[in-house]
Amino acid sequence: MWKSGTVALLTAAVVGCATPPQVEAPTQVEAPEQSQTPEQSQKREQRQKRIAADQERIAAHLERDLAPICTSAGFTPGTDAHSRCVDSLYRLELERRAAKRLLPR
Repeated sequence: MWKSGTVALLTAAVVGCATPPQVEAPTQVEAPEQSQTPEQSQKREQRQKRIAADQERIAAHLERDLAPICTSAGFTPGTDAHSRCVDSLYRLELERRAAKRLLPR
C-alpha cells in the first residue's frame, strides 16, 4: 500500500517538475508609517515574528522531509529542477491536507 503511494507521489513530483509553472512572486507593499498606538505596533511585530517562525518551520520541513525524495528521484540538490520538485511536493501536500479537512467523518 505504501509503495503505491510513494510511486504515485514521485510520479506526480517528476511530472510536476517537467514543466515549470510561470508564477510571479507577489509584491509586498509596505503601509506608510502612520501614528500607531503601542498596541498596534506590538501586534504588528508579533505578526511579523509569527510569519518568520512559520517560514522557518516550512523551510525546515522542505529540507528535512521533501528534499530527500527529490534527490532519490534523480534530481541534483541545488538545481532549479530539484527546487521545483520540492515545491511541487509541498504544494501537493498542502492540497492533500486541504482535501482531507473537507471530507466528512
